[in-house]
Amino acid sequence: HGEHTETLWYHTARKRGINMKKINDSYISMLWQALSEDPNMDTSLIGLNLSNEKSLSLALQKLIKPSYDNCPYFIKDRCKNSLAYAINFYDEKLLSRLYESAIPLFDPPNNMSMKELYITVWGYLFPGENFSINNPEEYVEIPFNELYKK
Repeated sequence: HGEHTETLWYHTARKRGINMKKINDSYISMLWQALSEDPNMDTSLIGLNLSNEKSLSLALQKLIKPSYDNCPYFIKDRCKNSLAYAINFYDEKLLSRLYESAIPLFDPPNNMSMKELYITVWGYLFPGENFSINNPEEYVEIPFNELYKK
């Protein structure tokens, strides 16, 4: 039922010239996948404890940021929108599930909530930018098969 209404809303919004922000949970998993097993991962990073502030910023600097920077612009944009949406509207359980879905090598920090972890990542990737959303109706979840379509 949801898909049809979204499509309908999407088309009426497009007619009205609203620039929809495309989101999908997969874009959030993509961010976290930087923390999953990779044969090329710098061995000094394996076994980082994300509850340690230095280790967490190392993971952001050496894994999450480079991985994000390598994405095409339109994917970056969707990752950013999806992250903001998650921070604003998802509960701890869902935030946690998305983190785990990437099968990260690292346990999430035990000294902050999942939401705080997401906000930390936001702050690192988009310093000084606000993640608050006042217009949730501008966000549209795109289907899985459109993830890589511009």
